[in-house]
Amino acid sequence: MSKSEHSPGPWKLVPISTKAGRNKLAVYGGGRRICEVRIYDDRDVADAHLITAAPELLKALTTMADLFEEVSRTFAGERWVYGASDLNAARAAIAVAKGSKL
Repeated sequence: MSKSEHSPGPWKLVPISTKAGRNKLAVYGGGRRICEVRIYDDRDVADAHLITAAPELLKALTTMADLFEEVSRTFAGERWVYGASDLNAARAAIAVAKGSKL
C-alpha cells in the first residue's frame, strides 16, 4: 500500500469495553479496525469522532480546494489566486493526510 492510500470511508465509531473495565472507542473502515481510542475524558471522545470523520473531511477539503482554485483562476487569471495562503494551507493539510508530507 502506498502512503497515499487509506482505508475507504465512511468509517464508523464503535464503543468497546475492556476486561479491566476501561472504555474505548474503535474506529472501523474498509472492513477492518483502523484504531482504538482509550476514553479518559470528553476530549478523547471528540478526538475519536474527528478520526472517524477523516475520510469525508479529506474528500471534502480536496474537492473544495480544487473548486476554489478553479474559480479563482477563472475570475482572476493564472497569475493570481484569491486566498492563496488559505489554498496553500489546505493543500499542505491534504499532503499530510496522504502521507506525502510528514
